[in-house]
Amino acid sequence: MKLAAEVISTRPICKEEGRYIGWPSICRRKNGELIAVFSGDRDAHICPWGKTRMIRSRDNGTTWSNPVTINNTPLDDRDAGIIETSDGTLIVSWFTSLAFITCMGSDWLKKDVSNWDAWMRHIEKLTPEIKEEWLGNYISRSEDGGVTWSKPIKVKLSAPHGPIELSDGRLLYVGINLSSKDKKEAHVDISADGGLTWETVGTIPIPESEIEWYHEPHVVETFGGNLVALFRRQPGDGQNYMWQTESMDGGHT
Repeated sequence: MKLAAEVISTRPICKEEGRYIGWPSICRRKNGELIAVFSGDRDAHICPWGKTRMIRSRDNGTTWSNPVTINNTPLDDRDAGIIETSDGTLIVSWFTSLAFITCMGSDWLKKDVSNWDAWMRHIEKLTPEIKEEWLGNYISRSEDGGVTWSKPIKVKLSAPHGPIELSDGRLLYVGINLSSKDKKEAHVDISADGGLTWETVGTIPIPESEIEWYHEPHVVETFGGNLVALFRRQPGDGQNYMWQTESMDGGHT
């Protein structure tokens, strides 16, 4: 069955003049308010300055607030996701990256950057201890509608739009263990306490020889309780497709 959507309008909802914005997510709260989060105030697709920014709309997207920063670690904060749980808690997810160091010699990056001196001053401040402390995947929680946020909670997984809430109230996260010292895998983690702690309940069977091709998963729960997850598969040979996997036992297999 072919589905179609009506595009009512297309327009910018946030501009940061002279800066780069990337990888947004949006949620509608129970009170009707829309909240969008993204990685903002950036030089380019890869840079040291990425931080988690938030905007909100109380008129169904007609007008939007100015962006506010809700998270800014010493590293590059990327891929912001957001959900509101059934008890009204907002959960924002993101991951941090050191690609602004590992990719510095790339010609494509040099074309995007004009303030190398500022980059180098920042990089010189990043001690091995700071890198070890902050490199990873995170969530933060807000119980007052996004006015204040918890300290970052380190989690195992990363996915652009973060976890989902299941019909039974638990949180489920399908993601890639990007920063793990173990082998790279696609895991299913579950939280029964609103994201404070997580347990790995399953591993998605992707061959180790192909895991580098799989990116940016997201999962939904069907009305029948099954899980459907999609991955962006990019093997580098032009055969770029979305790949789908399903679970009928809550993510265990």
